[in-house]
Amino acid sequence: MLSLRRAEPADSDRMFTWRNLPHVAVHQYSDHVISREEHDAWFARAIADPRRIYWIIQDDGDPIGLANLVDIDETNSKCSWAFYLGASDLRGKGIGSWVELKVLDHVFLELKLNKLCCEVLTSNPGVVRMHRRFGFVEEGLLRHHVRKQGQFLDAHVLGLLRDDYLQQRDALVTMLRDPFVLTPGFDGPKQPLGNRPVFDEDLKSWTAPFVMANINTRNVHRSNMLLGFPYGKDFVYDEMVMTGSGEQGEAIAKKVMAANNKFSGTEVPKPGEGPSKEERENGLYDLLYVAIAPDGRQVHAAIKGDRDPGYGSTSKMISECAICLLRDTPDVPAGFWTPGAAMQHKLIKRLVDHAGLTFAVEK
Repeated sequence: MLSLRRAEPADSDRMFTWRNLPHVAVHQYSDHVISREEHDAWFARAIADPRRIYWIIQDDGDPIGLANLVDIDETNSKCSWAFYLGASDLRGKGIGSWVELKVLDHVFLELKLNKLCCEVLTSNPGVVRMHRRFGFVEEGLLRHHVRKQGQFLDAHVLGLLRDDYLQQRDALVTMLRDPFVLTPGFDGPKQPLGNRPVFDEDLKSWTAPFVMANINTRNVHRSNMLLGFPYGKDFVYDEMVMTGSGEQGEAIAKKVMAANNKFSGTEVPKPGEGPSKEERENGLYDLLYVAIAPDGRQVHAAIKGDRDPGYGSTSKMISECAICLLRDTPDVPAGFWTPGAAMQHKLIKRLVDHAGLTFAVEK
């Protein structure tokens, strides 16, 4: 799990190493090897300066990079920022976007500043594109701003205003809450929120929110659209965890919701703290799908898997999807498909034959 923590004196050595790494130095304004004495003097000033904030970027507690705010100006309500990663193979994995969101939230929601600025060399176009995705506007170009390896380089000047960020952030949150976010051009009927324990009258059982429902339901609606709406354009879909009837079922539903809330915060399991190999191999799952027609008719179908769904069965399903796409459905046109819509019954057969899944209509 990614996190930010304030830099402290014990971080000086690793920051000294990072600052001199070729893939870090190439995007900095300086063009020389930083000596130990120079670094120590810089670090002492940086840590003591109230107009600067330095964070260590961590992955599961391991330091992997640095993010910082400088020139924090409360009078003019602005500051500047930058970041780098300590290993070149970490680029392109979404870490920078995560860091940027956290820094923007801190600047605009906690410090409540009005403007965030940054400068990026034209030799680093990937970071410029990332800033623009978050709403930064190019305000100028500093021509021949620095000289590196004997060559003058230009620098982009970018800025983001608080009002623009808050408007964009609200739009992003709204989009993520939209159950039809993956069905462009189609907006179906109101869908269940699935965000609290409820008693299901059709199943006569208490149900609790399912942690993967926000992702799964949107993919199901996309499958419906890609297949030409075989479920209908008035299709309503949700996913919940059945916990049983009576007071015991209600109590279990509340415990499930409490566990979901805990694992969506900061106390998530670390690598190695999940199910053991034995638990994964001996795990199983049993999914009940209940389809209810407008006239009240019902169809119950069950899907069962022979491994832990978190990894054991999912890894087999992903592998079989890839093999099915290559061997059984090579004519699927390019596009953003869901596996079910792209491969349909050929995928079901492969999952039954090779991945330990069963599909059965029970009622």
